[in-house]
Amino acid sequence: MSKLFVNELAPKTNGGVITGASNIIEMIPMLCDGENYTGISGTYSPTNVTTSQSLTTTYVDVNGSSIDYTAPSGAVAVMYEFSFSSSWVDSHSIGNFKFFIDGTEVTDARQAIGINANHELVNHFRYIIPIGGTANASTGRQASWSGSKNLKIQTREHSAGAEMILFTSYYWEGANSPQFNRPRLTLTAIGGAYNG
Repeated sequence: MSKLFVNELAPKTNGGVITGASNIIEMIPMLCDGENYTGISGTYSPTNVTTSQSLTTTYVDVNGSSIDYTAPSGAVAVMYEFSFSSSWVDSHSIGNFKFFIDGTEVTDARQAIGINANHELVNHFRYIIPIGGTANASTGRQASWSGSKNLKIQTREHSAGAEMILFTSYYWEGANSPQFNRPRLTLTAIGGAYNG
């Protein structure tokens, strides 16, 4: 059974002019639970993430972050959002994160999370992918968007002495009691009123 599809804010047109209060064509919020989520552009099944992910010094896909998305007609940008918790293994934990579109890294999207203390964080990776104009691998701009494109994040820890773990806490209710925290993925297609 398909889950929630948000389209209440979709724009209305009058002779090609957007008259609604929003320029969102579709927004598909998903839990990384392996279920189906349906929008205007199709049905999507994110990875079912059920446990924490320990990082190493080699880049790997962030569990749950990979999705094949087809932007709907009229989209001039896609916003990719991935929310996930991270926690410490070593007191000084650092994670590096890279974003990819169809296997090409968007170098302008590189991020690092680093804290010189025992940390507990909920992180929100958000990136706008403009559509139209001249394609640019550094910014992620797509000249056009036909068919599905794979969007994903890869990560590694900074070093063996600055380790990080995803999708879990370290402390809970007065004790060292790690708690699983399921990641969330949201895809938003933005219509013609957007000037990115």
